[in-house]
Amino acid sequence: KNFEKEISSSKDKKKIFKYIRSTLNTKVYIPSVRDNVGNLSTDNKTSASIFVDTFSKAFSREPAGPLPKISTRRNQNTISDVTISPELVEAAIKGLKSNSSPN
Repeated sequence: KNFEKEISSSKDKKKIFKYIRSTLNTKVYIPSVRDNVGNLSTDNKTSASIFVDTFSKAFSREPAGPLPKISTRRNQNTISDVTISPELVEAAIKGLKSNSSPN
């Protein structure tokens, strides 16, 4: 209980979310799905087979051998009116929160 009180009063959001994730008990399962005829799967093995059939139609293997060459396009446009000074970078870095990740 003391540990939970300590975490709940903490300003460190990472500690709070780590604790919440550690207490969740979610069961992972394969959902029932319908095959191409419309029959509903009744077990995990059948559901997995339906997924395999569906995704194997959507994705294909590349043929053996070298891959085709793709020409590289270069953008000739430049941005010449933007100035980034060391002071601007320093101010941006100082404005970051050290205890959170970017969204």
